[in-house]
Amino acid sequence: QKVTPAQLELLQGSSVAAVASGSQRLTEMAEALQQLAVKVINGTEHLSDAQHTVLHSIKEDMEQIMHSASLDHDEDQHEVDGARDAILACNFSTSHTSDKEEATAQTEKDHASCRSEEAEMAAAKKGACSFCHYASENMEMPKCLPGPEEHCDQMEDYLGALKKQIDTLTSMHTTLTSEHEKCVEAETALIEQVHKCNQSQALFEMTFCSQRLAVLNGCQSYEECRSEKIKARKEIHAAVQITEVGRKAEYTAANHIKCLVEVFGAPAKEQPDKLKECDNFKIDTSKYDIVYHDIPPAVDCDTGSVKEHPCTVEWLTKHYKVQDWYDMVQLAACIPCGPFP
Repeated sequence: QKVTPAQLELLQGSSVAAVASGSQRLTEMAEALQQLAVKVINGTEHLSDAQHTVLHSIKEDMEQIMHSASLDHDEDQHEVDGARDAILACNFSTSHTSDKEEATAQTEKDHASCRSEEAEMAAAKKGACSFCHYASENMEMPKCLPGPEEHCDQMEDYLGALKKQIDTLTSMHTTLTSEHEKCVEAETALIEQVHKCNQSQALFEMTFCSQRLAVLNGCQSYEECRSEKIKARKEIHAAVQITEVGRKAEYTAANHIKCLVEVFGAPAKEQPDKLKECDNFKIDTSKYDIVYHDIPPAVDCDTGSVKEHPCTVEWLTKHYKVQDWYDMVQLAACIPCGPFP
């Protein structure tokens, strides 16, 4: 229950102006009690039972103010701590990119493995399809025989030569057919591998672009989050600084008033010294100091890993052209990343 102007009037024995709120109200109350204490000590004023009741109520009010000061201080400190923690929480806006990095690394590894296998298969296909060159160096085509009419008197020899030629051609046909089938098989396998690797390449490039987008979005979100929370911190600090000053003033005034109220409860001979103690009253309010934290340093949002991206010259060189398999494979057209907003 707060002391009303009427209660102060009762204490002073005269009219009292309207009482202001907060520390100003308490300051006016302290002045009124100071004047009343001097009158009581000088014997020009005697307290009634009603005034003693009001004094007791005032003391309880002051004790409540002193108790609330601690609770209010803790709440304000928690709010200031929360403003700092909110800025620190922005640091987690880039943490999810690690999963993207792992996915990109895996798809690049899978693509490189596929291309290495493709290079081996290209070499195998080249070997399997070189039978024409082999035939030209290792197979001699039989000379064509003249018509049988020229060898009617030597038909047996002619037939023997013809059979030999047929056997030679049959053998060449069998060999060349087998080599051709090997070539077709190797060529078909290579075509399938190229298709598989092209899909792997596309997946790698799209995954890299997804990682790039996550990194750039993460950094942008981090900057926006940090800017917003720093602004909120400034507003919170400004508001808490005002309440901190007011709280300390109220706490000091409440202690002073409590001291003055206790003057009236002291034996008459002790009242002058007790009032002097109140006049020299000093209270340490350092326990109600608010700790205002500095703005946490910004995290370096590194975009270096995605500075070069699919289809740029530097990226193609790093991820494709320097690889052992590059000159032996058929890369698909590169898929560029979309524009970043």
